[in-house]
This record gives sequence, structure tokens and C-alpha cells, in this order.
Amino acid sequence: MAALVEWSGAVYNGYDEDPDAHQRAREDGFVPIDLGDRDVDLSLNWYDTIEQSHPLDDVAGYQGPVLAVVGSDDDVVPPAVADVLLATVASTDTTLQRIAGADHLFGAGSDDQTPANEALTVTTAWLGSRLAQ
Repeated sequence: MAALVEWSGAVYNGYDEDPDAHQRAREDGFVPIDLGDRDVDLSLNWYDTIEQSHPLDDVAGYQGPVLAVVGSDDDVVPPAVADVLLATVASTDTTLQRIAGADHLFGAGSDDQTPANEALTVTTAWLGSRLAQ
């Protein structure tokens, strides 16, 4: 892999995102979730898979360049999670880009696409500088 970029990444090892919802999925097979612009059903398998995943272990030995883009106002995945990711990888070329005022989706679905455009601009420039080497 030439470079690693993550946006609002929930990079936790064995994380049970919502234990109450996970239990409900055990009982009902799924949990309906309102995303604001649409509803989705999260299955028991989704909760189990998240809990059983170990992405930090998966990237620990990664030595290529890493960019973590986070929204300063992300209330889904705390921006500090990116600090853990960057401290975990073996790379000496890590960059944290915090988008001021951005939420977890960088304003997706809103009329103000400034945060999304900033995330795209930062990512494009960063990839261009790293992949051109």
C-alpha cells in the first residue's frame, strides 16, 4: 500500500460501540438506526463484527505515509481516536488534519459543504505530495 488515509476513522480494537443496541440486536436480530437523512437496520452480525475487529493491530506495522482527517466537532468518533492511530502505526510520516467545525460526516447532507470540500482538498494535496515521491 502506497499510502493510508482515514476520515473519521473508528479505529478501535474490539470495541463494542453501543452495548445496549448490541444486546437489542441479540434479541431482535437487528436495530433500526435513524441517520437523520435515512434509516438503516444494523444487524447482530454488524455489532459482532465491530466488536471482533482489531484494526489497530492490522495497521501497527504499517510504515507508509498516513493521513488522519477528523472533524473537530465529531460526536460519533472522538477526534482523539486519530491520535491513537497515528501513535500505533510504524510510519514516521504521519499527518493529522483537523477540520474546524466539521462533524463526523464533514457536513454531508447539509447545505454547507465547506468542511467536505476542505477534507477533499487536504486529502488530494496530501496524496499528491506522497504518491509523487
